Amino acid sequence: MLRLFLIGLLVYCIYRVILILLPILSLRNRVNKEQRKVDIRKQVQKMDIQDAEYEDKS
Repeated sequence: MLRLFLIGLLVYCIYRVILILLPILSLRNRVNKEQRKVDIRKQVQKMDIQDAEYEDKS
């Protein structure tokens, strides 16, 4: 009976730790995603993009 209680307590503690870590990891992923967007915007702004002329096939 004591063993079952300890296993349940361990599972509950792991559950609580996961609930704490999930928002932290989610925030980290969001920050990384925003940083990648900023990097891409900087690269696009550095490029000398000219309007491309193309012929319509119709």
